[in-house]
Amino acid sequence: MIGVNHDEGTLFAAFAPPISTAAQYREVLAGALAGPIEQGAVSLKDVVSLYPLSKLGSGSNAIAAAKGDQLFACGALETANALADGGAAVYFYHFTQDVRAPLKLLVSLMSPTDISLGTFHSSETPYVIGVRSILGLLNGSRAGTSRLMRAFWTNTAAYGSPNHGRHRIWPRYSNNEGDYLIINESPKAASGLKEAECLLWQAL
Repeated sequence: MIGVNHDEGTLFAAFAPPISTAAQYREVLAGALAGPIEQGAVSLKDVVSLYPLSKLGSGSNAIAAAKGDQLFACGALETANALADGGAAVYFYHFTQDVRAPLKLLVSLMSPTDISLGTFHSSETPYVIGVRSILGLLNGSRAGTSRLMRAFWTNTAAYGSPNHGRHRIWPRYSNNEGDYLIINESPKAASGLKEAECLLWQAL
């Protein structure tokens, strides 16, 4: 079992200097990717097109999205591909739960940016262990998500698969199909997570 959260990069970008203009955004990207750009491994235009300000709202949010994919999502998918190609039973998840966490308030008070943490890195932890913390509260319908995740994790430990008993909705991952489970209050199967983004980052 392996997976990523929807907003893996936000917690790491929240305390960087704010990026408020398109010019600043391009400048930050050009600096961060100077080597690969000079070597022709990637173009600034390609990165901007995958993480556009018009869609993500601000340069800080765009940098967070790029960081999340580069540092977490694409590495996790590459690991899943390697394991699946080696014959392992792999189950990949994308955690997109609307997280309510005290940490969000603290970051909003301290961060110089306008970034929204969203489903941030490590915010799945309270759901997996079933104990609320600064990373997440489990009130209301979020408690149901936690119960489901605990069942999946327990089944995997006991039977080698999250699919057991009443919980049989998680497709097995393969390199060719890229099937995975979106985990939130209404979980569902999907495929092809971040294909274009990971083609770019894997070229670096």
